[in-house]
Amino acid sequence: MRHDRNTRLSNMRTVQTKAISAMQRGGLWNRLLRDGLVGFIRVFEVTWGARTGWHLHVHAIVIHRDGAKAAVSAGQSLTGRWIDLLAKAGHIAVGSGQKVVPVSEDKGLSDYGVADLRSWGMASEMAAGWKKTGKRPNRLNVPELLALAAEGDRLAGQKYAEAVSALSGQRLLVVGPRLKGILDLDFEDIADEQEPELEAQDEKPVGLLPVAVWKRAANHPVFDHAWIIRITKKLAITEGIEWCDVYRLIWERIMQRSPPD
Repeated sequence: MRHDRNTRLSNMRTVQTKAISAMQRGGLWNRLLRDGLVGFIRVFEVTWGARTGWHLHVHAIVIHRDGAKAAVSAGQSLTGRWIDLLAKAGHIAVGSGQKVVPVSEDKGLSDYGVADLRSWGMASEMAAGWKKTGKRPNRLNVPELLALAAEGDRLAGQKYAEAVSALSGQRLLVVGPRLKGILDLDFEDIADEQEPELEAQDEKPVGLLPVAVWKRAANHPVFDHAWIIRITKKLAITEGIEWCDVYRLIWERIMQRSPPD
């Protein structure tokens, strides 16, 4: 679904939610069910960028009784229906922006462009809205906006608040009603009867950056907040690289001078 800096996230959610509901009605949906479609599991992935605005799209796993090939065929049919429904609502979505690939357990995601990520599988892809930054390096996901807001970034705080408001009540993962019935799932009962078990995590900060660096990065055309997070993630897991090396690199790129001793 095409968007620009002025597109509101709440409007995108409304349009796409209605399209998803409509997609599960009508002749095409009924024919796919007769041919063996079981249903699908879906999640929204949300990112924001200063140049591109909000980006909201759907990740879905299509489940078919006849295996991966039949699931891909059903997914392609549903993709065409998805594009038509968005067009009827006055929004443009093109075929090149959609992708349907066969996935079996954790195999097949390399075709989706995530082969270079460590320990990335089907579960990670379905949780992508909270784990993965957008494909364009200048996009941030919702937790990253919160992290920047905690460092004093007012714009990130505003965008985080907008995301919370726009996505209020949205489940992180949605299982279609037909599939829930087949699997005898009742998420409401689970939520009411079983308190989540939280595991305490002993996490230490990777390092600290001065406020001056964050402020300068807010308006930097290349080395912005998204770049800081990305390069820190990349270098923090590289053996032999200490925080002082990461700190020096970030400081020199953004401040255009050597850091003070």
